[in-house]
Amino acid sequence: ARELLLGRLSDVPGVGRYSVVMIGFVVHMAAYLTLYFYTVRQNQIWLFAILAALLGIGDAAFLTQIYTFFSLIFEDCPEIAFANYKFFQALATAATFFYGSYVTSGMNF
Repeated sequence: ARELLLGRLSDVPGVGRYSVVMIGFVVHMAAYLTLYFYTVRQNQIWLFAILAALLGIGDAAFLTQIYTFFSLIFEDCPEIAFANYKFFQALATAATFFYGSYVTSGMNF
């Protein structure tokens, strides 16, 4: 539902794709900065639900626009572009899986 809403919002004249990406960026940064600087107590579980919803909205903004950008940039061969995108996404996930135990943020969740 969020992807549909943000996809339609990017088609509205005066809003555009870059505005939707900026909305996603601002929402993500607000959620991550809240998680970094604010100590959540045991009775404030509702805050995690709100932050999870904000991260979902920001992710929907990014994902809908990434696929749109690829289809606009690579008009003649979109299959190759999407295949490369998925390949490098999987490669980055695998690399993170292997080096994740060696690099820590110093925070305990």
